[in-house]
Amino acid sequence: MPARAACGARAERDWPILQGGAISANVRLQKELTDQASITYRQTVLQALQDVENALVAFAREFDHRKALNEAVVQNRKAVDLSMQLYTQGQTDFLSVLDAQRSLYTSETALSQSKESISTDLVALYKALGAVGNKASRMAIPVQRDRQKPILAIVSIKHTCK
Repeated sequence: MPARAACGARAERDWPILQGGAISANVRLQKELTDQASITYRQTVLQALQDVENALVAFAREFDHRKALNEAVVQNRKAVDLSMQLYTQGQTDFLSVLDAQRSLYTSETALSQSKESISTDLVALYKALGAVGNKASRMAIPVQRDRQKPILAIVSIKHTCK
């Protein structure tokens, strides 16, 4: 009986030596998959950086545009005041007053649209930075100093869900 038991015992383990190069092929496959994942990751990071840059450029341009429109509104208000004074003194006709008011309303409308565009650009910037939906995010917040171009301060935002 013991001889029989000894004869019936065999190795039930598959040895990797006998797999005919399957292991080395699997290693090469895994390396290629890792390289592909690395390339995809790099492309994703580069696209994210491009989105952030585009959002920053759009915000900066619109901020400069709003600054110019704000100055135009100030100048048009002065023009309305001046034309109204000249009209009340009898030195000009009422058409000049209406023309100055039309210019003022046009610049005020453009300023309002620019403020809306700045808000939209900030939302695009926050989205590009990936601040929405993350538990702890970094977000750029515009900080305005002395009516100059805003400085983007990076702050940490922590969302808590209960």
